[in-house]
Amino acid sequence: MNSRARKNAPSTRHPQLNGADQGKQTIERDVLGNVLSKTASDTRGERQKESIIPLKGVVISEMKRCGKLTCRCALGHLHGPYHYRYYREAGRLRKHYIKPENLAAVSEGIEARKRVQRERRVARWQIQRMIAELKQADLW
Repeated sequence: MNSRARKNAPSTRHPQLNGADQGKQTIERDVLGNVLSKTASDTRGERQKESIIPLKGVVISEMKRCGKLTCRCALGHLHGPYHYRYYREAGRLRKHYIKPENLAAVSEGIEARKRVQRERRVARWQIQRMIAELKQADLW
């Protein structure tokens, strides 16, 4: 069969739908498309406005002991606080020191990632709820 005949031949992978089934698919596409496009555009807009890079992990403040026998930390008055960002990468726990002047920016980046994850979770929940409603109304 040549390419022109293939284009005009009826598709065997997607048989023609009757009117009711076609209506169901249109409703699904409209409802799910609206939710996905809304959440995606909201998320993109927030990132552009804030220009904050979402970061994985948490910021932890630690007090350190230097190890010198004559230092104040040997008596219990530790040095610090020093701030570190802990996150997982390729299954391994990573730890990076955060300079005091970068602490606010790194904390905002971690909060931005949490906010994006929360929005995605809400969107996923809304989609699942809509699918359940469509199934209940025999439209799915």
